[in-house]
Amino acid sequence: MKERDSRDFLEDILRYIRYAENFVEGYSFEEFAEDEKTIIALVKCIEVVGEASKRIPEDVRRNYPAVPWRDMAGIRDRLVHGYFSVDMGIIWKTATEEFPEIRPQIEVILKDIDSRQGY
Repeated sequence: MKERDSRDFLEDILRYIRYAENFVEGYSFEEFAEDEKTIIALVKCIEVVGEASKRIPEDVRRNYPAVPWRDMAGIRDRLVHGYFSVDMGIIWKTATEEFPEIRPQIEVILKDIDSRQGY
């Protein structure tokens, strides 16, 4: 098995952002807050995005300062270490406002990597 590189982690981020966006599509906040499966799924997405963002090398982070790398990792840490107290508002805002802003930035980074590597 090959060692994972920054592209792999960026693909993880993009994949789980897309999952989160799909999970909340067509939902109101009230519907979301009553749907335990969707809540758990979104928490998992946020955890994966946060963990993968921690694995992005510093040079990539420096080259793309508009991406909120530290915030992505921070929300993951708050979720993982706050086991029994999950703020539905934060989860909802992350999935419906923050992830849609981050997704195109991650897509650009992946395109840049592909163009440099000749994909």
